[in-house]
Amino acid sequence: MFRVTGNGRTGSLLVEYDPLAVTRDALVEVSGLPATESRAGKVPATATAIRAQRMRVAKQGMLASLAAAVVFALAGRERQHVAAGIA
Repeated sequence: MFRVTGNGRTGSLLVEYDPLAVTRDALVEVSGLPATESRAGKVPATATAIRAQRMRVAKQGMLASLAAAVVFALAGRERQHVAAGIA
């Protein structure tokens, strides 16, 4: 037996099942994914690792925006400087 609960607000899906009653292969079959596309044998990414990766990307974007704003300011291009600052 298993139960599936979706949360549209967070975009998450919770699958609860009894491993004694439902096999992993049965869950993969119900998912509609080919067995090769399942996460079998893969270590799932933790929420902390995903958040850290997103933070790195955000920081790199902010650094690039700052660099562009400084370059435009030094070049006397006010509109581009303001646009880069807003970004």
